[in-house]
Amino acid sequence: MSSVDFVMLRNLSHRSIMPPMDWCLIAGDETAIPAIARMLELLPDTLRGVVLIEVAARAEEQQLLSPAGIEVRWLHRNGVAAGRSTLLEEEVKAVQPPSDVTFGLWVGAESATARALRTYWRKELGLSRTNTRAVSFWKLGVSESDHQRPHD
Repeated sequence: MSSVDFVMLRNLSHRSIMPPMDWCLIAGDETAIPAIARMLELLPDTLRGVVLIEVAARAEEQQLLSPAGIEVRWLHRNGVAAGRSTLLEEEVKAVQPPSDVTFGLWVGAESATARALRTYWRKELGLSRTNTRAVSFWKLGVSESDHQRPHD
């Protein structure tokens, strides 16, 4: 049983996307920073986990408030264009959820990155939709008005 009574992380359509959990991985590129910041504000103080945020360079890092048990890591593309880097995907895949606690995994990023991580979590790791959520915030080469967010 989880030591956390409830955690509700919500996407832009306000659907509940995470179950109660003890540990979380939250990841995204710079377009997800507002959503990540809001999630961090809502997390209980007892939650542990990792936040990975991909940005162009150190100058784009922001001060985010988070529970003491959450490690925030900034990933710098260092000249690689947004949507062309595999940095976020590689770093997310390198983080293994603890096996002895309940956990949730969330990513908000460019469409190809979100899709690759959804596939990795569900097909390669065998995780369910219950504790994973990959949200496409934008798609390389497609205008915002033409971009349709895929639903999990």
